Amino acid sequence: MTFRSSATIPERLKEALSCFMLGLRDARHPQSLLSTLCLWVFAWVAVGVVFYAFLERLFALALEATATLIMVGSALIPDHGGGGLAGGGIAAAGTATVWGLGVAGVLVASTYVLLSLLTVRLLAEIFVMGWIRKRALSRYPALRERKAAPAARSPFLKEWAGTWGLLLISPACLLLPVAGSLLLLVLLCYLNARFLVNDALEDIPTDATPAQMSQELRLELLAIGLISVLACAIPFLGLLAPWATGAAVCHLNFRRLSTTANPLPAQMQAA
Repeated sequence: MTFRSSATIPERLKEALSCFMLGLRDARHPQSLLSTLCLWVFAWVAVGVVFYAFLERLFALALEATATLIMVGSALIPDHGGGGLAGGGIAAAGTATVWGLGVAGVLVASTYVLLSLLTVRLLAEIFVMGWIRKRALSRYPALRERKAAPAARSPFLKEWAGTWGLLLISPACLLLPVAGSLLLLVLLCYLNARFLVNDALEDIPTDATPAQMSQELRLELLAIGLISVLACAIPFLGLLAPWATGAAVCHLNFRRLSTTANPLPAQMQAA
């Protein structure tokens, strides 16, 4: 599909999926697999060392969180059995203890997985995004040979507000009942891809700033971020997600820049 700024929503979602598939193809290269595996091993070991050093404290915090959840749940759910733990005696107390230990263990394990994912995501952006961009750019010879003005850069404050600013205020979404969690997920999925746009466009001759490209490709970036999160839940595929996500963002921007001589529609340039 030829990407157009006037494309319909299904076409834009299809473009995002196509770019992620291209990213997965790049991620299957031996060099990509080796670098990604090194990132994961480093993250697992580094986070594991931290958890081993503070395991007792982390488990204690998880038990406190579990106890709080049990107390809140007991207060919200009416007791029709006449006595709750007191009425159930030792058996009920033992069941609650085992259940609490299990939940605490799940919380600790989930935290380990989450921190490992975040570590790999950060390491990939810092250390291998240059390789990712170079490999993706090799598929666009016309863009590599393009003669144009130096790559445009967004004003610092505008760029900060558009990325780090959104990240810092994102926990405020949880203040909204029910919809807050969903809104937070959507925002984090978008930022997961948005943070990579600057790296993707680095040293690429274009009159469009990363902020302008992100504004035009907002829906595609959100879709790529969501696909990346879903891919992390699939065995083996999740190991390739960091490289595939970076490559997908590169392909998305390169395909957009390659379709027209001018990367932005006239009305956006006027703005």
